[in-house]
Amino acid sequence: MKKFLLLIMLTLLLSPFNVFALNLEEAKVKGLIGEESNGYLGQVVASEETSRLVIEINAKRREKYAQ
Repeated sequence: MKKFLLLIMLTLLLSPFNVFALNLEEAKVKGLIGEESNGYLGQVVASEETSRLVIEINAKRREKYAQ
């Protein structure tokens, strides 16, 4: 039983928690990212999380602009 609980705890600790993922509006309000004059997002505060968000949203915008 102890091994089972330990396994569950380790799984939870090592799993990414998307519940805490940063969203666009939250990042803008916090001043972490901003809109650039070219229609894309830019980072104000560099971090792995903001980089991931900017890359993801800019890719979607690039696709939409291409249409």
